Amino acid sequence: MLRSLITALMLLPATAFAGIEGYWKTIDDETGNIRSIVEITVDNGVATGTIVQLYRQPDEARDPDCTECKGALHGKKVIGLDIINDLRPDGTTWSGGTIMDPGNGKTYSCKVEESDDTLQVRGFVGVSLLGRTQTWHRVASPDLSVRTYLLNKSGKAVPLVHADGHTTDEAELTAHLGH
Repeated sequence: MLRSLITALMLLPATAFAGIEGYWKTIDDETGNIRSIVEITVDNGVATGTIVQLYRQPDEARDPDCTECKGALHGKKVIGLDIINDLRPDGTTWSGGTIMDPGNGKTYSCKVEESDDTLQVRGFVGVSLLGRTQTWHRVASPDLSVRTYLLNKSGKAVPLVHADGHTTDEAELTAHLGH
């Protein structure tokens, strides 16, 4: 019996025990396209989420600054921003912290619930009933040599801005976009 249990546990995917830590794909509520990759780390029982990659539309800034952020975050690059802060565990739920929306610069209370390879991320003001929930999906470790990807109309991505600062050739981008 014990041997069967140990064998069964060994066959489970590693993500079954991965918890909140790792890389998570965020999805645009309106288009259904990927928007970013957020890395969540846990240090001394406190979770932080940092934007490590962006996926942009052709009309969006390639490597945007957080122009709507307040205080010390104003004007900082969106990539590298800690958007989740001070979350603490309570079973499969993490709460007590905040999440910041770099699109509008506002900070909300945050609650995150783990479920298999997804997170239910809820930002709210006051009570949890007054807010919005997004589903984030676990992804493998991304290629961090690329900071930003450009999406075409069908949602296919091509590297746009690389970690060393160079951008993809305009001819390649034009071909990718089908112009």
